[in-house]
Amino acid sequence: MYVAMPCETIHRFLFPRRWFDKYIQWTAGEHIGDQYTCEELMAILRSLGLTIVRTQYTLGFWGKLA
Repeated sequence: MYVAMPCETIHRFLFPRRWFDKYIQWTAGEHIGDQYTCEELMAILRSLGLTIVRTQYTLGFWGKLA
């Protein structure tokens, strides 16, 4: 199973945060529902009996910059 989930709680900005106001507003409306960190999501999936093979955060700095 492949799971992709936004995690707005870990955003770090190289440039002033105000430059990203429109992006932050867009993601708040676009990504509705629960959001978890990688560790939280792994714990939930393990509690359901699933085995985690690989995890990673994607996009990062270059994805946000794009």
